[in-house]
Order: sequence, then C-alpha cells, then structure tokens
Amino acid sequence: EEEEEEEEEPAPPPRSASKKRAATAAAPTTPASAKKARGAAAAADADIGTPKTPAAERAYVQQLRQALEKAGGSAPMGKLGSAVKKPKAAGVSKKIKDTLSKYPELFVIDGNNVTLK
Repeated sequence: EEEEEEEEEPAPPPRSASKKRAATAAAPTTPASAKKARGAAAAADADIGTPKTPAAERAYVQQLRQALEKAGGSAPMGKLGSAVKKPKAAGVSKKIKDTLSKYPELFVIDGNNVTLK
C-alpha cells in the first residue's frame, strides 16, 4: 500500500515595503471629483465633536452618518443601531439615542426615526 503525501504549496514571500511603495506610486491617479469628495469627508470628520471628544466616539458618529446616507438619509433607530456596532471604548454612551442627541447639528430624532440634517 502506498501512502499519498499531500504537498502544500509554499506561501508566496511577503512583498517588501519598497515594492508596496512602488506599486502605490505606479497606481493611476483618482479623478478630481473623488479627491474633492474625500476632502469634504475629511472636513466633515473634523466637525464631529470637539478636540476633547474621544476618537472612538468620533469614528462611531461617522459610521452612523455613513449608515444613514446608505439608507437614504433616514432610518429607524433600532435598524441603525443594529447596522453600526457601538465601540466599547470609554466615553461612548451605551444608548444610541444619547449619542445621536449629542449631535443635533448632524441628526434629527423624530420619535424612533433618525434623519440626517
């Protein structure tokens, strides 16, 4: 009886940092409209909270905004809460309504519905 030996293919060697940089540098440039959109998103991120607002909360609020944009600008609070995972970091409220209420310039709460401003 012959035993079949399974040969595993060796994993490809990791790309070196210089190759990664070369690949990034060789990548085609993005259209100007995409760059403007990224700039607007970065500016919007800077508007969230104050400099003392925890980074985890700022990221959470940004994710909530993105989820609402994806949902067409309005969604039930429960659906929004299940779509975006709340960070367990200190400083982030346990209730989604409390977090949304801290940002009336971004969100409108109408009963159980949340809408982007």
